[in-house]
Amino acid sequence: MQIANDTLDSIEAVFQSALSDLQVCVETEAEQNKDMETIDTALHQLLDILYATDKVAVSGKGLEQELTADDITSIGDHGMKLIAECADWATQLERNEARMQFESISYPLALWVARHGGKIETLDTVVNGLAAISNQSYDADDLEVITAHTGQIIHAANATLTQDRDRSNPQRPWRILHLNYGITATRTHNTSLMEESFETLVHNIPDDADDFFREGMEQMEALDYPIHVRAVMEKYFTQWSGSKTLH
Repeated sequence: MQIANDTLDSIEAVFQSALSDLQVCVETEAEQNKDMETIDTALHQLLDILYATDKVAVSGKGLEQELTADDITSIGDHGMKLIAECADWATQLERNEARMQFESISYPLALWVARHGGKIETLDTVVNGLAAISNQSYDADDLEVITAHTGQIIHAANATLTQDRDRSNPQRPWRILHLNYGITATRTHNTSLMEESFETLVHNIPDDADDFFREGMEQMEALDYPIHVRAVMEKYFTQWSGSKTLH
């Protein structure tokens, strides 16, 4: 299965791969084929804007001078809605691999928004896309890149998301994104990235810190993490769990 990486080039390649997968299911349905053509057109219009913005960013003139941070935010939000529509469509057709491919596209799109000064309005597909990529990555260098990118995405989140007012849903994307941030950072064995992700986690979702570091310590023992990694986890566990002990 082809999964998007952090480049714009991967968006088109992965989108077309997933769209071809769905084509098998709808090739005899004229109306659904028409919908597919509409989505394909919409995606390429979006890509034209993304590529054009990047091109003029290098030259220092042209389109980007006319695009405000709000414009970047709107473009990103439009793209996220398109991706979510495609993922829902794949779910309805029971094409799980296509759904995962569509969701993975939200990762480079979210990075594009962050790098151009916009705000990310929704995180649902972004969280799913990052999780899919992280779960398929085992190389430390790759995991470090994913960790760094996750931090960029968190910092580019819209204020409505960062305020995290409704904490009743443990599956809310803002919470899951931070937990995955900490987990991926731990898998790198890079203590600097671990500390950065842990500090972000305790600042943004402090109510989850105790459980996160408690479970982290359990993983240290179960998976036999190196001493230097264990030391960082133990420091935060002690700080946030006080005198509580592991069972």
